[in-house]
Amino acid sequence: MIINKHEESVIKNEQLPFSWRSEEALLDLETFLEYNWEQRKLFYQDDKNTKQQFLTFLSHNNVRTNQYIGTIMFNGEQLNIYPKVYKSLGDTMDFRHLMKNLIWWLGYCKKADYPFISIESASEESTNIKDLLETLYINIVKSEIDYGLYYQYEDETNTCKFIKGRPDLVDYYLHQLPRGDINTVKCTYSEYKCNNRVNQIIKYTCRSIYPSASRKNKNKLNIILAKYSEVDDIKCTPYDCDTVHINEIHNKYRYIINLSKLLLSNASSSTNDGNMSNYCFLFPADVLFEGFIGGFIKELVKEYKGKTHLQKSDMSLINNIAYNGVKLNQSAFVMKHDIFIEIDGLTYILDTKYKVIPRFENCKDINKFGQMLTKAISQNDLYQICEYARKRKVSDVYLLYPMYMNEEPESSYPIAYSEGDGETINIHFIRLPFIYQNSKEKTEEDLRKILKKELKLM
Repeated sequence: MIINKHEESVIKNEQLPFSWRSEEALLDLETFLEYNWEQRKLFYQDDKNTKQQFLTFLSHNNVRTNQYIGTIMFNGEQLNIYPKVYKSLGDTMDFRHLMKNLIWWLGYCKKADYPFISIESASEESTNIKDLLETLYINIVKSEIDYGLYYQYEDETNTCKFIKGRPDLVDYYLHQLPRGDINTVKCTYSEYKCNNRVNQIIKYTCRSIYPSASRKNKNKLNIILAKYSEVDDIKCTPYDCDTVHINEIHNKYRYIINLSKLLLSNASSSTNDGNMSNYCFLFPADVLFEGFIGGFIKELVKEYKGKTHLQKSDMSLINNIAYNGVKLNQSAFVMKHDIFIEIDGLTYILDTKYKVIPRFENCKDINKFGQMLTKAISQNDLYQICEYARKRKVSDVYLLYPMYMNEEPESSYPIAYSEGDGETINIHFIRLPFIYQNSKEKTEEDLRKILKKELKLM
């Protein structure tokens, strides 16, 4: 059974797959999600919550989806969670379409610790997110080993007739000499070899995903495993991935090991035999929106010789603190801007807000426009960005919101003016396309036009 739901929606118990409905099954599901929650930092840093936030388990065995999108596969049943900006489609949701958009967002997202430059080609061979990540993993591994296997120095300890590396003299004098064993000594030395922990993890991961892989991926895995014939078959766990040390010049292998940990985590959290019949690949929608818009703006501003800083945090709201009449020379409350732009001597602060607000053009009574804006925009968001602007002496700030799917861009956007102490802050409210229906190129062009106009890029 496949269930399609939007984020932030309640799923009644009778709407859940039959195998999920009992209290015991929901406890198992929650335990499964807790394990995956611990592994989420492989993809993103979103908050410090120690308890899983993917789903909320309500009274009467109901479930609520939170601000995460993607797929949960558990006990043979699948839950697909779509962005709330898909709600204009009603229940007619296509998961392939979501996956293509997810790939598009990740392509711009600068927070993701993976080489998503090759993810689009992987998507053509994939039917779900698990297949996508497996295909991406296989393609990266194959690409790397086509240049040769990964070699590194590893310590070995053996009994030697000649001193090699570091001799264990303590063992020699305390144990070997009393036994009359004077012609050999235990030595620890480094060997440059391919039968190392990195390759063992990769080989085990490839074997783990082999049973569920597509025919095309199995062919690639056969080629990969043949090249790893001299590498020992050793069972590896996700925690083994944390113990390896990879030189910076082999940066791609860091990506590979991170993906290995993700795939092994899902395998070990599902079934004892490593078959990935259960998996959880969910992404925080607000982080995706912020990362996508930030990455897109960074590329656009670069074309106009400007600089874009994402998550800029070099200034505090509080410069100093005094206690008992003594200045402590301590700052507090670091300001963190989603997007900070410097171009042509001007500075802009932009904050992404993953919240669906009404279309401005839908307000037919211009006398009620301020009332509509007051209801749609969070007062806390306004306070924060205005205070940041005053601290940095910035005149123009922007609050960026996602548009619904299938919406056309608006012809103009409102500007609010906050006046005080001889300075005026211009607050721009912009709704941006976040999802493409048929043409990614058209949506990108719409996004470019809006940003160029509002940021006055010439």
